Amino acid sequence: MLTTGGILTLLYFLGFLVLIKIAPFTMTAIVIGLYFSILVRVPEKFLVQKFKLNATLSRIISNIFFIGIVLYAFGNLIPIIIDQGKVVLENLKITSSGDLYEAMPEWIVKLIEDFSHKLSSTGLSILDKVVGSAPNFIASIVIAIITAATINGIISKVSDKFWILFPSSERSKGVLFLKKTFRDFEVFVQGQFVVATFVGLIVGFSSFVAGIKGAVFLGVLSWITDFIPYLGIVIAAVPMLLIGYATRGLTGLIIGIVIIVAANQLEVWFFSPKVQSSNLKIHWYVIFIIIFIFGELFGVIGTLLALPCLIFMINYWNTFVAPELKKK
Repeated sequence: MLTTGGILTLLYFLGFLVLIKIAPFTMTAIVIGLYFSILVRVPEKFLVQKFKLNATLSRIISNIFFIGIVLYAFGNLIPIIIDQGKVVLENLKITSSGDLYEAMPEWIVKLIEDFSHKLSSTGLSILDKVVGSAPNFIASIVIAIITAATINGIISKVSDKFWILFPSSERSKGVLFLKKTFRDFEVFVQGQFVVATFVGLIVGFSSFVAGIKGAVFLGVLSWITDFIPYLGIVIAAVPMLLIGYATRGLTGLIIGIVIIVAANQLEVWFFSPKVQSSNLKIHWYVIFIIIFIFGELFGVIGTLLALPCLIFMINYWNTFVAPELKKK
């Protein structure tokens, strides 16, 4: 039977999941901010250890670096989608005139025209939705940046108050559980930093070699969005395919698809399983499945929270459930 501390901890967790359901935009922004607050420590530690910089100065440089990258990537994302989308839609307005279409049977020309008109209508509808969601998107980015800049200070102030969440008989156990879970979460995020760096470099370098415009932007965007496990590369695919088609036509579109698929497959089957299963001591297949389950349950934020929630559940079992089972 669960102890009072175990029941309370489970209720806290369920309450958190309910918040995700009823306020997905805000909770996603807060979670992303938490991610970035941990990621900032990676270059911060590097600057301190390799260049012997002051810790405060290193933290400031790291924060400026991450905030600058986020603003650069997402500040350009919507304008690029809209601008390149318009170019693509204009190119898709195919007519039956021209030497190419004169050599085609009439029914094939008609089929291509119908498909193009439908695709154009769908594309315009998508662009309208992108523009309509821009205010929420921008607000989420602002919340994420504020969270990233302040969360470390908040955690340092409240970490000594964690004992309040548990009954007196289980305070030490509860505090140890929370601290271990947060440490494991840090290990996970730092592992994802390595995975995302590989993906970003692959996308950026491949785009540059292929002659697709905006290779730096595409690499940076792929790096940032890849912190959404497995799904982030798909988000980055939208501007990649739009830019590829707008700059190099069908050839650019095919090259963009090849780059995205290659980067995605390398992440799914090699980078993420190797890095995360090694760091978390969890089999890669379990990681793979839990991400898709949470994605189906909670959408994009579910893929962000899948592994942290798995870490929580494993630590919860080892702290509150397994000891009670041993007593029996």
